[in-house]
Amino acid sequence: MDLSNTIHLLGNLLGQVLSEQESPEIFDIEERIRAASKARRAGDTDAAEILAREVSNLDGEQARAVAAAFALYFDLINLAEENHRVTMLRDRVKENYPEAIPESIDAAVKYLKDNGTTLEDMDQLLQDLDIELVLTAHPTQAKRRTIMSKVFRIAKQLERLTYHNLLPAVIDEIKSQLYSEVTTFWLTNRARSSNPEVTDEVRTGLYFIDETFWDVLPRMYRELQKALEKYYPGLEMGVNWLTLASWIGGDRDGNPNVTHEITAETLRLHRGLAVEKHRAAFGKLSRLMSFDEKQLSPPKELNTWFGEKHPLPPHLEFLNRRYAHEPYRLTLALLAKELEYASKKDMTAHLLSDQPHSAHIQTDELIHPLQVIARAVPEQVKEHELSPLMRQLDIFGLHSAQLDIREESTRINAVVGEILRGLKVTADYENYDSEQRLEILNGLLDNPVPELARYAGITKETAETWSLFKLLARTKHIYGPDLIGPFIISMTKSAADVLAVLLLARWAGCLDGLQIAPLFETVKDLEDSQGVLETLFTHKIYAELLSASANKQVVMIGYSDSNKDGGYLTANWELYQAQENIAAVCRKHAIKLILFHGRGGTVARGGGPANRAILAQPPDTINGRFRVTEQGEVISSRYANASLAHRHLEQIVSAVLVASSPNRQDE
Repeated sequence: MDLSNTIHLLGNLLGQVLSEQESPEIFDIEERIRAASKARRAGDTDAAEILAREVSNLDGEQARAVAAAFALYFDLINLAEENHRVTMLRDRVKENYPEAIPESIDAAVKYLKDNGTTLEDMDQLLQDLDIELVLTAHPTQAKRRTIMSKVFRIAKQLERLTYHNLLPAVIDEIKSQLYSEVTTFWLTNRARSSNPEVTDEVRTGLYFIDETFWDVLPRMYRELQKALEKYYPGLEMGVNWLTLASWIGGDRDGNPNVTHEITAETLRLHRGLAVEKHRAAFGKLSRLMSFDEKQLSPPKELNTWFGEKHPLPPHLEFLNRRYAHEPYRLTLALLAKELEYASKKDMTAHLLSDQPHSAHIQTDELIHPLQVIARAVPEQVKEHELSPLMRQLDIFGLHSAQLDIREESTRINAVVGEILRGLKVTADYENYDSEQRLEILNGLLDNPVPELARYAGITKETAETWSLFKLLARTKHIYGPDLIGPFIISMTKSAADVLAVLLLARWAGCLDGLQIAPLFETVKDLEDSQGVLETLFTHKIYAELLSASANKQVVMIGYSDSNKDGGYLTANWELYQAQENIAAVCRKHAIKLILFHGRGGTVARGGGPANRAILAQPPDTINGRFRVTEQGEVISSRYANASLAHRHLEQIVSAVLVASSPNRQDE
């Protein structure tokens, strides 16, 4: 079905729903307004008067219904256009087959091969490859999660209509289902019944992980591996080179309602999604792996592992009797049960408590038995049944997406200042200049950690920030380091701003494995960024922190504030120069730079085609490493449809690979 026919189908369905759920009169009014609007756009001067008269004659209830009808109509038209884009994309893939389409992963690896990238160079690029998308909340994303789920279901039905050789009865069934979906959409209030809470925003972000990223990201891994087998046989891609992170629930600068309790609940929601997704996958796989031990003898290592799990839980004891000769099934069922137990734990309470606690299960405890099974089963079973789950465990772990923490530098300095007043170190720390603050911090970092109360600080703000650092320490202690991403310091102006975070993390006990990322936003801060990093890289304790994280440094640059500060042209020139300078100082100190681009949807916020933006970065600033924010409405437009999400992601990966070519700058 082509675009025009799809639009007519959806428009007719909406007309039926409008007539049935409102009235034929409302449908007629809507149609007159629509016709007058089209005529006015076409240049009909009389149509403007007709349109004005129709709109002015509406009473309150009619205006509500007509406005809702047009809002839903535009949603449906957008879905029709998305469906058409997917169809065109598939046609391009078919027409080019067996050659890859441009801006795909296969095309990028072929480009590297054709342009003289050696096996050794490619191996190094794969080791360095590190691409991360960071989901952020944004006020321009106003849709309820309920509405997004309805949009998703309509999109799935439209996709079904594109299948070839459908029977007439099936087509009728799909249209009937569409009619039902449009009806439920119409009867659902678009407006929220209350203002969205932070946890609502967290669940919206997790919705996209659940519906799209969970299956699309592993596909990117398979495509890179296939491209390597074709052009660089023998090379293996690195582990977790394409991952997700989130600011939602951890961005304290962007939302004053984000407290340490909210962050703890966010971590629970992140882990809860991963645990449930993996539990369902293990349960499904256990039923599939019904191999009799006489036909596929289990490895001794697997028998030993299973034996160590005795005594078994009651449900597993029942399965053990019923399927006594199916060890693979029993192993996977046991892992599913372990995940079920983990899902029932009150993680938020454990994170906010002082009582000793340990995680019920860690990712490694799931991966190890899977690896044993993978070595024992036939290759085709491993490839199609085990590998997808193992890849999802690698990518998402038991945390779904790492949670970044962001706080503004003046808030950090105020907290340090208040604590230092309490310790009688100095009375006016936050009002000192950067050199004076740096001198004080150096002295404190050379001294033993002082004894501080769990809720250090007099003011509510200081107590809250200190509680955040204690929460990070407890999270790492109980659940490991994978849940927490970088600590981002917005409005970073000096090295002292970064070392202040290092000091608080050291005192709170969460320094191990912590990445601290300065965010340079204003034009002046971008100009000063090289000097700030030079000071940090030559600082003994900060250098030790970098060494513990494989000498990787995340540096974030802001597009929105620099644009507001200096204007579009000046901001982009300063951003370009800052990237060159930041990369130069990192090379000087043998630091692996990960530039973190704080982009939004609009041009003023650094928006535009992501692949072109990547290719436009200064030479030798990417080197396989790229981190970028995906904000609010951009998440919906790029990742609501799995096929379009795949295309966008492969364009990002392709651009990073091409931009990292050792020979590209010589072209």
